[in-house]
Amino acid sequence: GSSFSPEMIFHDIITAYPLDVPFNPDGSISYTREQNPVADIEAGYNNSVYNILQTTLSFEQTLPFIKGLSVKGKASFGKESSTNKNYMQTVFMHRYDDQGNLIELYPYGGWNGKIGLRQGYDEYVTTTLNASIHYNRTFGDHEVAGMALFEQFDADATNFYAFRTNFAASGLDELFYGGESQKDGNGSSFNDGRRSYVMRGNYNYKQKYLLEASFRVDGSVAFPTSKKYGFFPAVSAGWRISEEAFMKNSSTLDYITYLKLRASYGVVGNDRNVYSGRTPTFQYKQVFNPSSSIVSGNSALSSITPGVLPNPNVTWESAAIFDVGLDGSLWNDKLQFETDFFYKRTSNILLNRIRSIPGTLGAQLPAENYAEVDNKGFEISLTHNNKIG
Repeated sequence: GSSFSPEMIFHDIITAYPLDVPFNPDGSISYTREQNPVADIEAGYNNSVYNILQTTLSFEQTLPFIKGLSVKGKASFGKESSTNKNYMQTVFMHRYDDQGNLIELYPYGGWNGKIGLRQGYDEYVTTTLNASIHYNRTFGDHEVAGMALFEQFDADATNFYAFRTNFAASGLDELFYGGESQKDGNGSSFNDGRRSYVMRGNYNYKQKYLLEASFRVDGSVAFPTSKKYGFFPAVSAGWRISEEAFMKNSSTLDYITYLKLRASYGVVGNDRNVYSGRTPTFQYKQVFNPSSSIVSGNSALSSITPGVLPNPNVTWESAAIFDVGLDGSLWNDKLQFETDFFYKRTSNILLNRIRSIPGTLGAQLPAENYAEVDNKGFEISLTHNNKIG
């Protein structure tokens, strides 16, 4: 497509005068009061090519030597890349007088009125490995299940671009044809990763008494070695009261179709607790920011300055959640209800402390894991199902 955006071309179309023509009799681009939309379409190009690869290999195997035991595994690889080439060509509109004499050559577009070429490349690569072992077995009225899982995720991204202008002639759309002055180039990269170990066990007796316990150990590249891993346990229990004999055999309670009491407590972690202005995944390292150029002789040298001070104690934000609820349905599910009381405390929230420091320090203090937030509440949901006629 054109180096002009579709929005710009459409703007030039709707603002064009009714009697404007795109070209002069000699074939040159006609002068219009606004930019020439026909010339916009033919000026340069902005081409992008996208490549996406997603592959997954998985397996599942039942182990015959222990009844109810199985293993699963999955490996995923993804790669997304894109290349972009934006050739910004200058448009020259020719304005003639009534005698056919050229009185004005009006340039627009391109890069500051000149031909410009920008080429860029972006790449994002992810790898996910997952392996787990499962056990599920029933012993009479008792049902037990368990799982142990390992998972690892890695991501790497890179991007760069180059720019040149001051081309000797139009149509030379390769970077090496550009001039040595006013050229530019830049690039960056980042990586991310997590590693998790999870265990979970379930037990129920006659589908009346339900119990589940689990824990997970999560590690993140966002934190230093001593703070990398967080431990997050959880436990829940349920009692299906409607399955008890005193409920099923009671004529006064036969309007109760289903009734369950449940309670849970768990801790979850958050490693995305970062804030603007820092490299998100490496707050424990020193950050350097590009600064103004330093003149040495006849050369201008780039320079860097230290950014926010590192925080070697940055760690997981965690939220502990307690919930107790009652679920039920009445009159053959005509009326259903859910009630919940919950309490949530979020701790180790990463924030900047409100305090003043002397300007002579020459640096900005980092955020710290110190803030806490409490949330609690009560929820109730009612549903009515019925048919008339």
